[in-house]
Amino acid sequence: MGELQFAYDPEIHRPVKFNQNKKTVQSIANIDIERNKWFQLMAEHNCFPDIYGNYFPKSNYFFSHPLNVHPPINFKNQGKIYSKYLISLNIHASVIKHGTNMKTFEACGFEVPQIINYSPGIEGYFEPETEIMIFQTFMNIKRK
Repeated sequence: MGELQFAYDPEIHRPVKFNQNKKTVQSIANIDIERNKWFQLMAEHNCFPDIYGNYFPKSNYFFSHPLNVHPPINFKNQGKIYSKYLISLNIHASVIKHGTNMKTFEACGFEVPQIINYSPGIEGYFEPETEIMIFQTFMNIKRK
């Protein structure tokens, strides 16, 4: 089954319904030092994503971007969030040293377009730039 067999549940992760009024980017994430680096860089370039997780109300982003930082969501209700956005931004936590995280597989189960930051070993799960979009620098994700 592999190391991440728990990441996808066909009873929960079903394709999201099409929503015509989608916002651009969201990230379902908890506070992490590595994520903070990317979020800070995005804030400096005026492309801060909507964040759902424990950044609300525990981080400075809650005060500097109050309309972008939302409470955590129940695992079973992630599809409701995914359906509101064009892209899911998945930034690996600092504990991920090889491969990817559970969110990568969950978003795939919901059939949500996502971009993730590169982690060595991701190629063992997905074919980069064909099955999944990966960024390594801010210039890969900066809005045009």
